[in-house]
Amino acid sequence: MDLPIYCVVDTRPVKVVGNPDGTLDVLAFDPASGDFVRRMDLLERVIMQDECVIELTEEEFEARVAALSPKGSRRVG
Repeated sequence: MDLPIYCVVDTRPVKVVGNPDGTLDVLAFDPASGDFVRRMDLLERVIMQDECVIELTEEEFEARVAALSPKGSRRVG
């Protein structure tokens, strides 16, 4: 599996990233806070390419996040 993976699950931007220790994190964008939150429950849907998962390029992903970000938010992740 090539990482990172950028996608939309339902309507939420989600990315799967590798950590230095070899583990994975699934980070979903939370429009209310403007931050990414850990959502490991979405991993199977992303990996199995659930019908509600749309894979994106990094640029498409960043554009979706920017469009959903509250003004002045601090993005992490």
